[in-house]
Amino acid sequence: MKKEMDFITEGNYLITGCDHIGYKLKMLEANRIPGLLPLEIREENDSTKLYYDISSKETFDSVVSSRTLQMDDIRSLIFSLNHLLISLEKYLLDCNDLIPDRNYMYIAKDKMEPLFCYCPGYAGDFSAGLSSLLQDLLGMVDSNDRSAVVSTYALYQASLKKGYRVCDLVNVINNNNVDCIEEKKPEKHEDKKTESKDNVMYKDEILEVVSVSGPKDEKYRTEDDMDDLYDFLNEKSSKYHFGSHRKKSLGFRK
Repeated sequence: MKKEMDFITEGNYLITGCDHIGYKLKMLEANRIPGLLPLEIREENDSTKLYYDISSKETFDSVVSSRTLQMDDIRSLIFSLNHLLISLEKYLLDCNDLIPDRNYMYIAKDKMEPLFCYCPGYAGDFSAGLSSLLQDLLGMVDSNDRSAVVSTYALYQASLKKGYRVCDLVNVINNNNVDCIEEKKPEKHEDKKTESKDNVMYKDEILEVVSVSGPKDEKYRTEDDMDDLYDFLNEKSSKYHFGSHRKKSLGFRK
């Protein structure tokens, strides 16, 4: 069951109590795991306190309050998260003790590679929390960055699928990032007609979404396909609220 965490900030530390006793604390104390905030475990007044070092770091929320997210930011976020989850498996640590809340995700040197709080006993639903975070990103993406717009929507769509994994989100980035994809076309044969591309439109309960891909296989997606999807989304930019998080924080009217 998810535990409600009570955090306080003192100087260069984010501090919370922890009543969990077990190998997880020992694992965190003995290892420096990339992607997690550096952690000190202290015994104070017969209780265990977790001290996360946040010196020279800003919260994710404070970083995006001054600028919108570009494709490089989205890519870095997903890839670094994927690397973190792989590391957690190596150390036998449950991803559901990660806190995917942008107020407790920290960024160092304005590089969009977040450091997460890992709190043994938190026992949340990381997949649901990450999906909620991706929904938040819809309002933080730069509407002029075609790859960022398309990829962020595709990531959120993927996170709505039951049993999705972060490696599925990595595949979304690879498939939607036209800057990193060579345009592939079906081979032409004299006795066969070239397949025409399929445009697939569907809806979910939360957002109306368009998915444009090449014939049958996403690896055939072309830049024209990406343009079609980007144009469609931008036609309804007020509905999808691109960059609305930044506008709100800076006092602009939506």
